Amino acid sequence: MNASLLLVEDEVVIAMSEKKEGYTVTHVTTGEDAIRLVAKENQDFDIILMDVDLGRGIDGIQAAQQILQVRDIPIIFLSSHGEPEVVEKAEKITSYGYILKSSSPVVLDVSINMALRLFQEKMEHRRAEEKLKESEERFRSLAEASMGGIGIHGRGVILECNEALCRMTGYSKEELIGMNGLLLIAEESREDVMQKILSGYEKPYEAVGLRRDGTKYPLLIQGRNVYYKGKLVRSTEFRDLSDIKQAEEALKKKIAEEEVLLREAFHRIKNHITNVVSLLSLQANATENPEAKQFLQESIGRVESIRVLYENLLTKGSYQTVSLKAYIEEVIRLVCDIFDEKRRIRLSLDIADVTIAAKKAVFLGIVMNELLTNAYKYAFRGRDSGEIAVSIHEHDGKVSMVVRDNGVGMEERMDASSQGLGIMLVTMLVTEQLGGKYERKEDNGTVWEIEFVLEG
Repeated sequence: MNASLLLVEDEVVIAMSEKKEGYTVTHVTTGEDAIRLVAKENQDFDIILMDVDLGRGIDGIQAAQQILQVRDIPIIFLSSHGEPEVVEKAEKITSYGYILKSSSPVVLDVSINMALRLFQEKMEHRRAEEKLKESEERFRSLAEASMGGIGIHGRGVILECNEALCRMTGYSKEELIGMNGLLLIAEESREDVMQKILSGYEKPYEAVGLRRDGTKYPLLIQGRNVYYKGKLVRSTEFRDLSDIKQAEEALKKKIAEEEVLLREAFHRIKNHITNVVSLLSLQANATENPEAKQFLQESIGRVESIRVLYENLLTKGSYQTVSLKAYIEEVIRLVCDIFDEKRRIRLSLDIADVTIAAKKAVFLGIVMNELLTNAYKYAFRGRDSGEIAVSIHEHDGKVSMVVRDNGVGMEERMDASSQGLGIMLVTMLVTEQLGGKYERKEDNGTVWEIEFVLEG
């Protein structure tokens, strides 16, 4: 199909796939570029595929809103995830579907064709309305509905209909004229349809239709009161939802299958990480070199912080976010298991139950592992006891984390490799991966204060 397609997406895989399907593809990576391109008079697209999450700048939903203000064009949303809140947000925008990026090319191509067909019907209906405004009252009433099955009825009796309604129901036009319109509705939906007719309800709603041969089918109904031959009657549009419902079920099945595959992938990754930890532990126990043993134990701590994240994601069943409290407390427990046997260090925790993106949680877990490991190893040298306090809170969309000890202070432990790989990791992860800031200061020990934006 030689349709012109605008792809707003930060990856090129979909663009390559749609070019193979015969579409003329224009590819941009930001919502701002898409808005500017659509606004040009010499640019004409048949359909837009819009990624919901476009990274920096406005998101896909905001871009779609601005595009639809200047041009009527079918938009299909793309996303890497299918959480209900994301789908609900996308459904508030006039769109022609919501597709996971992981869907097969066949599902994507079917969705594009369906959207183009629905949009073409919409355009045909709009053109028909414009032509019929100066036509006879009867045709004007019919044109106020879409190109679906149309019937005009007064007091429940069908007065006029179109051929689409005949094809949809299996009745001839002669059979439909004079028939009680409620006979086209399955018994389980008749009372609801009757109430909406009596109340003058005009918004689209779903019901179960009944064909001449007795088969039932999903139906979208929209009616309005109009004048026909000088009388106030009701014009009703019937649209067969069978194809759409089948596509929805296929999409739901695909999402369920992808969920199973994703869970299996997470499970395998967690198992592989566990195997790596086991191998590192065996090597650490086997070596007699203190420096090598220390290096291996630190590596185990870093890998364990990642394993704990996957454990939490699998337990929760959501692969995009994680409970920061549950995750960080488990990371802290693992560090304590390594060092508590050597000295009596009192640990106090004050961690708020914040939901955080998994990609940020893993970096914060590594930071926590490094700070605690450094404190246990160097802060209390020559002491039998000490205190470490950890607090994490969220305020105004920002997360603040404080790790405090009452040890010897950083100045006295500089020569103990405190500026080595661990501290370098902390500073790099906070500033580059978390996009935050940190401050290290001395206050009867060492205090690390870290702050970053929760979202983004």
